[in-house]
Amino acid sequence: MYAGSGNISREVVIEHLVNIARELESIIVAINNTFDSSSLPRAEVVDKLFRQDLVMSKDRIEKSIAQLLLYIASGRIELVDSKELILRVTEGYRDIVTKLEAFIHRIKLAKRAGIEFDDKIFKRMKEMLNHIAEASGHITTLARLSGRALGNHDVARMMETRNDKVQEIERLVDDLYREVLDTLIDTANDFKKYILIRDAINMLEDTMDMLSKLSLNYFILGVGMATSAAGGGGTAYEM
Repeated sequence: MYAGSGNISREVVIEHLVNIARELESIIVAINNTFDSSSLPRAEVVDKLFRQDLVMSKDRIEKSIAQLLLYIASGRIELVDSKELILRVTEGYRDIVTKLEAFIHRIKLAKRAGIEFDDKIFKRMKEMLNHIAEASGHITTLARLSGRALGNHDVARMMETRNDKVQEIERLVDDLYREVLDTLIDTANDFKKYILIRDAINMLEDTMDMLSKLSLNYFILGVGMATSAAGGGGTAYEM
């Protein structure tokens, strides 16, 4: 994949990042599919998603991050200038999983309280989930592309295109978020219902914001690798 002594080190780092990205995408798709109906899923389905699927994915992500950080701490990694950026990427993954946990927990509380989402609000929430799932797919692609970015300006431009798509999705989710809040203000006649739905939607909006930042960090990583002297030099990447 790479030329030079940093070959194996970079491959190990990218392998961990790709595994983490795939695991995150997998749980986001599972959450999205769970809400693939016209109303909230049954309480037992939400409970399984929270206690089993999400917990297992979180555990696998944490183990991959721990292995990656241990590898970086060993000093064998050649990407010295990218260590801080990689740390930001791993923290981004952790923060996203935390927000997803909070979202599912709010849904559990809503089911326990007998609260259902109005049709318009549920539809917009589902659209937000669809967009988040799409963005997570782009994140996985960015992780894979970073494995080919060293000294490769074409790959860096491919990463720029993917990042642009994620940033556009983030704007769409922001629009949906504001629409849901407007609808909620107009329709919610119960304080408990208002708080639980608002908090659930907040968690999704926060998740998308974090995916946006994660995408940008991957893009920065790709640009840095593309312009690395280890890749054989060349002209600077043009933004």
